[in-house]
Amino acid sequence: MMAIGDIKTEKERGRVGEGETGSGGAGEQGCKGAEVQGSKRAEARRSRGAGEWAGECVVKVFNVTPLIFAPRVQFAQKIASVKLDGKPWHYFDEDMVFLPNRPGTYRVEVAYGEPTVPHLTRTYGVLGSSHWDGKTLTMEFELPPWANRLYPGLKLTGAVKTEGREVTSVKKASVIYRVEKGVVIEYLPGEVVVDLA
Repeated sequence: MMAIGDIKTEKERGRVGEGETGSGGAGEQGCKGAEVQGSKRAEARRSRGAGEWAGECVVKVFNVTPLIFAPRVQFAQKIASVKLDGKPWHYFDEDMVFLPNRPGTYRVEVAYGEPTVPHLTRTYGVLGSSHWDGKTLTMEFELPPWANRLYPGLKLTGAVKTEGREVTSVKKASVIYRVEKGVVIEYLPGEVVVDLA
């Protein structure tokens, strides 16, 4: 098991190379080339048979904290695309995959390379699901587990990398900043739709 805060060495942090294993007892293995962060306590083990996916692991998040916006797994290389529990997942940045901000067990698969699909890179909301159809990024958000409601007038924010596309409209959200590589949106929990061209 890997307990965040108790980690001392590269191997214990789960930053393992080809053929190595992470910390733990018999039968436990660390994610191949990955480090788990952002939870007070998390466990990761390597999964086998990734096929076309270069990195794969199973991560169990035991708890979350409001001090960090999401538990995450840092891989050895830049990530092109992600699957979470076998479904496309659009919440990653560079070499990190961000997990839903709630306890649970998640199977993470990554393909290395340059991303070509728009994706979320930061938010305090809990991304429950995401879908890209070639023109529209649809995301379903929930409140984090430590918040049971938002104060009137308060919204959640999120950063979306557009991967060379231009945001043409957003539904159930608004763009509050445009930057070179994306946009920052504000939204309420529920479905958010970002149209791109």
